[in-house]
Amino acid sequence: MFGRLRAQERGALARFDAANARARAVRIALLAEIAASVIDWRTLAAREREIRNDLASAEELARLAGVRERAGIAPGFDRVRAEGSAAGSRSRLVALESERARLLGRLVTLTAQGGAQVRAALAQENPAALDPPPPATLPSVLLANRPDVIAAAADLAAADAALAAAARRRFPVFDLSGAIGLLAFGIGDVFDNESLVGSLAGSIAGPLLDFGRIAAEIDGAAAGKRAAFEAYRGAVYTALGDAEAAYGVVATADAEAAAAAREAAALQRAARLANARFEAGLADFLTVLDARRAADASGERAAAAQGRARRARVLLWQALGGGTLR
Repeated sequence: MFGRLRAQERGALARFDAANARARAVRIALLAEIAASVIDWRTLAAREREIRNDLASAEELARLAGVRERAGIAPGFDRVRAEGSAAGSRSRLVALESERARLLGRLVTLTAQGGAQVRAALAQENPAALDPPPPATLPSVLLANRPDVIAAAADLAAADAALAAAARRRFPVFDLSGAIGLLAFGIGDVFDNESLVGSLAGSIAGPLLDFGRIAAEIDGAAAGKRAAFEAYRGAVYTALGDAEAAYGVVATADAEAAAAAREAAALQRAARLANARFEAGLADFLTVLDARRAADASGERAAAAQGRARRARVLLWQALGGGTLR
């Protein structure tokens, strides 16, 4: 009569909503980890291509230095230095294998699939990856999407319902009970209408002397509501901070990727120009080797920076609660 059962039902529904939101948060975190691992795998493939290009260039320099050494027009030191550059590229290739094994094991754990299945999925043709600009998201959209904010709001609603239910325990409780049965003195009278008997009774009970127990429960429920409100406010500020940080990370990662790409293009062009000048007799072999050494790993750095930019978008997607960034 006084709404205690309705308040308890409202609290149960709010707790159910909070559990669903937390389950969604776990799914989003799992998808983000899988996406980041796949991006790292693709980035490793791009880095490997760049390193193999560096290795091919270094081996060509070593071959040319060997030819000049055998012709007696260059010292053996040029060949040794060129071979050392090629050996450095080979060691970088070997180092990638340990990273690839670590990523494969992580994907096996995250996807609950075998290593062969994961490798087959990763071996599928990779479409040209696009890096979309970060979406313009309002705080209201952010608060509506973040599972932790939704869960905190549901916890606050459940705490409010618990306080309402505790406050209504001050009022009396009305009970209405009834019973129906059979009263027969013979087998033949069992199905007789006059054998049906019933009773209907009502009762009322109220807290006369509770020695402060109900007041203490109300105070405890009120404290729980205040704690739930503080937790909700903390979740809101955490969500806003995560989104702000994620937007900043995307911006800086994009700037780093663009700068790394420009650096790689400039160093590769310098290496080609040095080689052309060497073939024309306008530069010595040391100049070519130094230009090649500067260009080495620039492509790998650019590929790694591009991978970080794509990973930053996964972080932004997770910070926005999932489902917003495409």
